[in-house]
Amino acid sequence: NRSELENLTRAGRQIMSLDENDEIAIIRLTDGASDLFLVSSMGSGLRINEDEIRTMGRSARGVIAMKLKKDDVIISCEVITDGSKILLVSEHGIGKITSYDEFSVHHRATGGQRAMRINERTGKLAVANTVFKGDEVALMTAGGNIIRLAVDSIPQLSRTAAGAYLIRPEEGDTVANVSLIHKEELVQ
Repeated sequence: NRSELENLTRAGRQIMSLDENDEIAIIRLTDGASDLFLVSSMGSGLRINEDEIRTMGRSARGVIAMKLKKDDVIISCEVITDGSKILLVSEHGIGKITSYDEFSVHHRATGGQRAMRINERTGKLAVANTVFKGDEVALMTAGGNIIRLAVDSIPQLSRTAAGAYLIRPEEGDTVANVSLIHKEELVQ
């Protein structure tokens, strides 16, 4: 519930109980019947239906959403909608767009499927965001370099492909974030 979440956050109250070294990565609002797409830094993607995650009280710890390998973390949770695709960008600036249709629905607490081939050339995944045809993105490095790209110019590749360079960070720099500019915002 959006208003309850806003009230708890404004009041500085705890949203959920966390284990030591755990942190909330992202909060998404859904319609209650959506498919979710979880992405890990080591290139795994897990498509689940949100009814796999049962409703719990505010102080509950929650359930395991995705099984992770050692040193892997979830970097994104996206809500899948009609016409949307997933943009994946690695630390070293290699990225691609993949259709959500390439991922079958699995149960929560599984490892999912390969979303992007990760290796020394790519580095770990840094960014995963839902995009739509006609959108633009601004990729930013930790060192402050920015490049703006049309989503339609980014290669659409299979879930097992590594991708192509979208930005080439300087030596020692990495991709830090992406800002989405939806086509409705471009028109305004």
